[in-house]
Amino acid sequence: MKKIIIILSAIWLGCGICYAGVGDTIKVTKITLLNTALSLEKDKTIEIKVKKIEPDSASNKDVTWISSEITKATVNNTGKVTAKAVGTTTITATAKDGSGIKATCTVTVTAAAVLVESVTIDDTVRLTASNTKILTETVSPPGAINKKVTWRSTQETVATVKDGKVTAISEGTAEIIVTTNDGKKTDTCIVIVSPIVSLLDDNKISAPDSILILQDNIRTLKDENAELKANQNPIPAFVSYILAGLLLVLIVFLVIILKKHKKELAKQKENAEEALNISDEEEKKKKDELEKLNKGLNDKIKDLEFENKNLRADLNSKPAQTPTTFVSAPVSNSVSLSKSLYADAINEQNGLFNRVTESPNEDTVFELKLNNAADKTAKFTIYERACPRVLKNNDFAAGCEMQKITSSPSRLDVEQGTVELQDNGKWKITAKAKVKFV
Repeated sequence: MKKIIIILSAIWLGCGICYAGVGDTIKVTKITLLNTALSLEKDKTIEIKVKKIEPDSASNKDVTWISSEITKATVNNTGKVTAKAVGTTTITATAKDGSGIKATCTVTVTAAAVLVESVTIDDTVRLTASNTKILTETVSPPGAINKKVTWRSTQETVATVKDGKVTAISEGTAEIIVTTNDGKKTDTCIVIVSPIVSLLDDNKISAPDSILILQDNIRTLKDENAELKANQNPIPAFVSYILAGLLLVLIVFLVIILKKHKKELAKQKENAEEALNISDEEEKKKKDELEKLNKGLNDKIKDLEFENKNLRADLNSKPAQTPTTFVSAPVSNSVSLSKSLYADAINEQNGLFNRVTESPNEDTVFELKLNNAADKTAKFTIYERACPRVLKNNDFAAGCEMQKITSSPSRLDVEQGTVELQDNGKWKITAKAKVKFV
């Protein structure tokens, strides 16, 4: 009996211990991951970590891992994720204690980054001062993610650059360098800046007359085009095509001629520079010749002053005459024979100068040399400072006969014309000036 009681007591004690063990199991109530969303490049890996499992006294804190889209990314039993293809998948961590508690992390798989391998721009650019040129960079490969670049110039006094726009400053050579932000790849463009060649220098005509004529033709074409638009007359399509074709041919012709004259000007400039490179001996010789010439001029001036003095004495010895008043210019008999008047325009209908003044101005075209104050006559010629612009002045053409025009005139030879003062105070041309282009 005693043995039976001992056995029963042992059985009861064991059952009590087992029951107590089952009653003490603590389930997981919450799982928190370190990240809830991640971005991962294709073929890269990352490990998702568990930040916290609640409660801290949970009996079993182990978790299982699973991916919702294994074609996009897979996950192993430690939470290591491997990106497979571009897309999105959800990685789920589930408590192993049977509580059903879960936590998720969204993984976005992106394409592998394409790095920049090279960048290219134009090798050489030629500009004249103040002109601009936009350089366009080509970044390779085309699928590169970061195509941003920076620009710089090695000679900013020659040319500057901003966002690929090159501005020519002065004559010289500069390197424009482009650099990629990704990989620091570079390429260089050589910018050659030429000076602006002036067609007119020192108030003398040095530009070919044909260039001025071509410029006038271009302006005329623009004016005619504007007038056609204003009239808004419907033109058949085929006529428009013909006119457009003719205009294109004319433009090409003008470009060819301008290029030809540009070469001629460059050659003239080169010859002039060579002529300036004279030796010291030649320079001294020319200086001596100039001194002799200056001495001769001084002697001539003295002779003229002497003659002028005698002439004034003769005039003063004669009886006084009634002064003649010129309506168009306040001069009288007391005016010196070398007195000059200045005219700015000719009326083609009646051959009269529209305005005559004692002083030249910006509109002056002709210079009048008075014979004397009594006979109301004068000789006229081209005003020296107006030579650079008389070729384009209709008033000049009306008052002169142009005998010869060469392809590249270097000066004007003018045979003086004559004018006579009318009763209305206007000077009328009695003989046109004859102009020869040499």
